[in-house]
Amino acid sequence: MKFLRKINLEIDKDIYNPIQVKQSDNARYLLFRILDNGVPFSLENKTVRCFGKKPDGKEIYNDMSITNATKGECELRLTSGALSAPGILQLEIEIKENEDILSTFLLDVDVKRSLRSNSSIESTNEFTALENGIIKLDEWDKYFKETSGQIEQKYTTELNNVKSSLEENTKYLNDITINAMCPPVGFDLIPCRIDGVTDDWDAVKRLFDFIKQIGGGSILFPYTGKDLLVSKELQIKASNLTLDIRCNIRTTSTSKRSLLKIEADSLINPIRNVTIRGNGAILDGNGSNMVDYIYSESDNKYNTFFAWGVHNLIIEGVIFANGLVNCCNLIGCKDFKVYNCKFYGSIHDNGFQTASNPKGIGLYNPNDIDSYTNGLIENCESFNNCDLGFTSFQSPHVIFKNCVSYNNGNYATSYGRGGGFSAEVGTLTPRYDMEVIYENCKAYENVGYGYYIDMDGVELKNCKAEGTKHTKEADATQRYGNGITVLSSRKNIKITGDFKSNEKHGIRILSLQGDDNSIKNVYIKANCNENGLCGLSGQGINYCELNGVYENNKEHGIKIENIENYGLKKSKVILGVIKCINNGLAGVYLSGHDEVYLEDVYAFKNRQLSSSGSNIVIFNGNYVCGNNVRTYKGDSLTLTIGIQIYTMGKSKLFNICGDFGQSANLQDSSTTKIGVYNGNIADLSSSDSIEQIIIKINTILDRLRNSNIINS
Repeated sequence: MKFLRKINLEIDKDIYNPIQVKQSDNARYLLFRILDNGVPFSLENKTVRCFGKKPDGKEIYNDMSITNATKGECELRLTSGALSAPGILQLEIEIKENEDILSTFLLDVDVKRSLRSNSSIESTNEFTALENGIIKLDEWDKYFKETSGQIEQKYTTELNNVKSSLEENTKYLNDITINAMCPPVGFDLIPCRIDGVTDDWDAVKRLFDFIKQIGGGSILFPYTGKDLLVSKELQIKASNLTLDIRCNIRTTSTSKRSLLKIEADSLINPIRNVTIRGNGAILDGNGSNMVDYIYSESDNKYNTFFAWGVHNLIIEGVIFANGLVNCCNLIGCKDFKVYNCKFYGSIHDNGFQTASNPKGIGLYNPNDIDSYTNGLIENCESFNNCDLGFTSFQSPHVIFKNCVSYNNGNYATSYGRGGGFSAEVGTLTPRYDMEVIYENCKAYENVGYGYYIDMDGVELKNCKAEGTKHTKEADATQRYGNGITVLSSRKNIKITGDFKSNEKHGIRILSLQGDDNSIKNVYIKANCNENGLCGLSGQGINYCELNGVYENNKEHGIKIENIENYGLKKSKVILGVIKCINNGLAGVYLSGHDEVYLEDVYAFKNRQLSSSGSNIVIFNGNYVCGNNVRTYKGDSLTLTIGIQIYTMGKSKLFNICGDFGQSANLQDSSTTKIGVYNGNIADLSSSDSIEQIIIKINTILDRLRNSNIINS
């Protein structure tokens, strides 16, 4: 007969309610589950003993049985000797590994008095642990005497042969690829069926446990034309691992969980060298089958695929689908490469996400190379996700190359509105250049943003954003519906590419107020055409260099404002090789900049939505310098002035020409004007003969020479 009582025991907390037992019983057992803050404390490779003090002062020191090491479960038999005296028996569990000792807080056992006569049971000290140890020492002493101390000589060769055999077998298993449908015999493994009907969770779990036990290896999940079904979450913690997946793997569970997790025990002891090849296979997280799902923050751990603390991770040709939160989530991973993958159908969050480490340790430090992420995502697609297609959160040194993100985002007003790509730093301080690069990437038909930048040191190389839609949320700052949105006080942003037909702006740059919060060092060479508001719209920019083509936008081609309480004491805008054509309002509108430089700027036929106005307007500037500025009216009936400058301290204009009665309207007498031409190219007519055209062109050239615009 055995009476067992189960007790959860936190290793660093007291138990306040005493355990009650009867005096002199000998069939009572206590099954302890040792916990560390609610998590089972592993007893692998450890010994467990119990020290106790009886109510009468006598002591006990007994061995305990470990019943389940991974769950932290161990068992203590309360002998009749231990329960010989009524009162409070105090116990303390000792856990030992090599020379390290860890003990629990004291716990009380209330020994209730028994009516049975206990005169025959005398309370004594009880030291079974020491007695067991002495017995083992005696046995070893006798053994050595019998063998005359020659055990090493007798068994060394045999033991070496066993060791060599084990090493060779392990190396053999590491080198071969294990077929999940035909696993090695003799290792408590069972074949996967992969028939679209059978639950293969137990078979896969045994394989994963086996691979960890032998130190790594390769597993093939072959193509059968059917799905491999699992009812629970698959977890593996093995380095030197290769998964060759050729069949679709799908969870049948409709509760909150991931499909596949590869998770290290800590960032100090990462998992290394993991390769997952999909060959076009789908990992389906089944999130779309969740009924009446309501998100909570604790759900962030539920993804189709989740990796944490993995170094040298390679993922190729996998399709990640229907994640409850994210489809593919790499956290605290370093030196990873993701090729030719697809991510779609996240129910709450992103298709693909990389983050440095949201658990709060090991954050990025540019002086610590070990904190670099170093990730490459190449030739991947992300679509139909609730929030973003691709996002990099606090992840330094990440490159997205030839990736496409479309139809992501949502019209909600409560959670992530979504978009194609994002680079976000969150609350990481101090701020660093994270060196996140998007190269030849395309975002189209997303809701929220095409690209969202809330991070220092981001570069877009030859990227595109098209058809970005606005959310249903009120948006006074116009942060949504843009091809690119750069938000907050950022620096070192470089952008090249095409951004057209977005519902609001092609590029929207918006900072907080004041010099300290301004956006610094922005370099843009872009084509921003046919957008619903401006080609480029900015506020609170400290320094920027722009060139490119800004054409057929509903409002301004380029509009950068530093007034309205932005309070910037110093700001500089440089426009070089700019074309602003056929925009609804001014081609260029600049306000509140300390210095403005126009170099090779061409503005033609703007102000289509206004009764009158200018191609170029510079307002509240302190110093304006223009060289080779060409501003033409074309057939516009609303444009009256080529370039108009208000309230500047001093300006220099070189080679300003146009087809207006007044090419430049200057509001300050300190302006130095060199080569301002007031001619009218409209003198030419399509009905002119060749001789007439030559005569008129020579007349125009004479005007240019007289205005010192050309020399010959």
